[in-house]
Amino acid sequence: MAGVEENIRVVVRSRPLNDKERKAGEDSCVARANEGREVQIRVNAREAQAFRCDSMLMAETTQEDFFNKSGIINLLDSALGGYRACVFAFGQTGAGKTHTVIGGSTFVQSRHEDSGLMGRSFDYIYDKIETLGIAFTIKVACMEIYQEQLFDLLVTEKDRSPLAVREHQTDGFFVEGCKLVVCPTVGEAVTALNKALKNRHVGAHQMNHRSNRSHFLTEVFIELPAKELLQINNIQDVPGFESLSDNMDANSDREYNLMGRVTFVDLAGSERLKETKSEGKTLQEAGNINKSLYVLGKVISGMSRKHGEQNHRDVSAGFVWTWHDVM
Repeated sequence: MAGVEENIRVVVRSRPLNDKERKAGEDSCVARANEGREVQIRVNAREAQAFRCDSMLMAETTQEDFFNKSGIINLLDSALGGYRACVFAFGQTGAGKTHTVIGGSTFVQSRHEDSGLMGRSFDYIYDKIETLGIAFTIKVACMEIYQEQLFDLLVTEKDRSPLAVREHQTDGFFVEGCKLVVCPTVGEAVTALNKALKNRHVGAHQMNHRSNRSHFLTEVFIELPAKELLQINNIQDVPGFESLSDNMDANSDREYNLMGRVTFVDLAGSERLKETKSEGKTLQEAGNINKSLYVLGKVISGMSRKHGEQNHRDVSAGFVWTWHDVM
């Protein structure tokens, strides 16, 4: 990461105009400024609003470019090194969040040009561990937050009931009763993700013919044997494991496991009800989506204020990275 004290990173990705916008003769209202540290949104012919960010990537950015330039590789390295981390996409419905996180289709793909952050991240994690040549355990959990309730997407529909979020005295928050799938290979991990995506709630309205009606969460648990890692030559030079030898004793008889976690979140999109023309069930879903996104914004603001007041690095809290897709 840019600095050890950094706990929030914002990367803005502008999507290209869609067919409807092009037919209407509309132009892009988004511009990159200040060497990619600022986003300018044109309000009218003479006025633009500017917003600061860590990085701004324009519409021509490919999926591969976004993966390499967004900074997520540093985040994955930190998870491999035993940290907890989170990636989430935030933006209006139809902005391209699912395209960025999942890919150019409605399912996760491995080693494909349309692969999103999740597929590319899984390839990176498995490739790196296999290069080290040690035993490992990777477990995957997939959930959705729908109508303000949390559901496991890796169980059958008849077994799918609301789950409770608990707090452990030392391990922090966890989801009680959520299924963990052991995935020895990247193919098995991708299969689990796609099974979960099939169970996710989707719907249609005036702004998006396939709108996600829930927040989709994937947790990846990475467990590595610390003693075997310490026996690898120059492990300190491998990103993600720099501080391992400072905290572990290679001569100890105790067995330690290095445990990291990375969470991917494809948020449902915020919606202007008068433009979506939602009604009935879709209207209720939109109300819950907008309410939860409003609360999330408050949490991010609170974290930013706290970060500005004191310089700290809380491993248990992890790091939150934010992706905004701008129309």
